[in-house]
Amino acid sequence: MKNFGWLVLFGGIIGLGLSAPHSLAEMTSAKDDVAFLRAQYARFHTFPPARQQQLRKLDADLYALDRETQTRLVKVLDSYNTWLAKLPEDDRKRVIAASTGHERLMIIEEIKEREWIETLPKAYRDRFDKAKPNERIQLVQLWREEQHERREEWQIVRRNWEDIQNDRLPPLFQLPDFRTQLDAFVLNLESQLPPFEREKFRKAREMIVEERAWFRYVSMVAELGDRFPLLPGPPDGPRTFEMLPKAVRDILERDKVFSKKRPALPKEMQAVQGTWPGFAIAVADFAAQHKIILPDTFGPTTKTALPIEVQTFLEKSLEPTLKKIEAGESREKAFLAKEQLARLAAAEGKWPDYPRTIMELARANRLVVPGWMLPGKADLWERFRIKPKK
Repeated sequence: MKNFGWLVLFGGIIGLGLSAPHSLAEMTSAKDDVAFLRAQYARFHTFPPARQQQLRKLDADLYALDRETQTRLVKVLDSYNTWLAKLPEDDRKRVIAASTGHERLMIIEEIKEREWIETLPKAYRDRFDKAKPNERIQLVQLWREEQHERREEWQIVRRNWEDIQNDRLPPLFQLPDFRTQLDAFVLNLESQLPPFEREKFRKAREMIVEERAWFRYVSMVAELGDRFPLLPGPPDGPRTFEMLPKAVRDILERDKVFSKKRPALPKEMQAVQGTWPGFAIAVADFAAQHKIILPDTFGPTTKTALPIEVQTFLEKSLEPTLKKIEAGESREKAFLAKEQLARLAAAEGKWPDYPRTIMELARANRLVVPGWMLPGKADLWERFRIKPKK
């Protein structure tokens, strides 16, 4: 068997009975050492037949994988072997004695969590020791979330270290016009956030003054702007079924498709309950899907009903841009522009189709709807995103 040298190495690693810790790097460097391989081979044959077969299967499964996956999994084996060898004797015996893989994973998770708690500040450890079992679970979840947030924040800090160190905003953010556009976007964003996110956002904004943590605030603007795309229209509207106009509720409840799902709301509405305009959009989309005619709309369906800045954007930016492309660009681009103008005209009179189409066409043509999209060029915000867009 061409990979048998590796198999006996795995015997040392996975056999869970190492007499002395060996890293995989040490084993790999010794894999051509005849004495070493003989010792490992002899060790392999001390395992029960079922265990030997298990290791043979592991070897075959590993080498059936692509090279990148093999390398990653071998590193996992190395880390596990090193970790196991350094455990206190009682913990190592517990891991080795586990009767199933699932039981072993549970024990490993328990030990790893205990190790993690031991790395926390003394005040955290003391609080954990005094907490009841169910409270400990909540504390661990809270502290892990805090740690995750700090790691994400550090990614942004690294990209913006020079500006942060000198306590200065990037040049573009210092321009009055840009700040005005950003403030308008933030105001609209805040109005459409769910209550929990809105409170977090307000605290981050307050911290700019208290801690001069502008980078954290700007990062949150980018993150929330990505997660909650805005829809031009009123700052608030129905966020629950009870907040819908009575005429809309009556029609929905009379409809057979909807009433069959009561008292629970359809799942598409449940998922966005408490949000604006998310809940209203789900209601409108559900009605359109089931051919239910609603007596009212929840937002603007004509140009004159749009916020004034969106009207101006349509008249002076989006429509002229598309008409210019239609008249003077290549046949393919001209056809696309003509199609987009037709989409815009067809969406008028419908909600959420009309404002949603405006936003989609703006993005498709790399335009910014003032107050309703992040100001500036798209790549400006990449340095403030946890995971930059590709």
